[in-house]
Amino acid sequence: MQERQLVTLVKAAFEYRHPVDGYIKISVEDGLVIAVCHWPFDRETDEWINIKNSYPIIGYRRAVEDAENGTEGVVAGVRCGHLKVVPRIDGFMLELSNPEKGWLAKSLQLSVSRPLQDLVLEQ
Repeated sequence: MQERQLVTLVKAAFEYRHPVDGYIKISVEDGLVIAVCHWPFDRETDEWINIKNSYPIIGYRRAVEDAENGTEGVVAGVRCGHLKVVPRIDGFMLELSNPEKGWLAKSLQLSVSRPLQDLVLEQ
C-alpha cells in the first residue's frame, strides 16, 4: 500500500512571476515569513536561481516599513542569508539570499514595478 503525504497549501502573501517562467513567492508559515525563488538565470542552458529562506515576521515587517519610509530595509534569515527591500520611484528592489555560505551561496536582486504595499502582510 502506497503511503500518502499530507500537503498543506499556503496562500502566498506576495507573488511575482517571470514573464516566461519562474516566480518569487512570500508566504507566512508556522510563524515565519518564507521566501521561495525559482528564477531563470540562463534559459538556454536551463540554469536557475533557486532560493528558499525563512525570516522572523517582526523583522520582515520592520524591513518593509523601513522601505515604505524611504530607506533600505533588511531582515536576516533565521539560519543565515537575508531579504532586502529598497524603495524605487517605480516600485522596489527585492534582494533574496539563501541560508548557505561559501560557494553554495546564491542571491537574486530583482527590480519590481509594483507598489511597496504589496509586500505588507495582512494582520
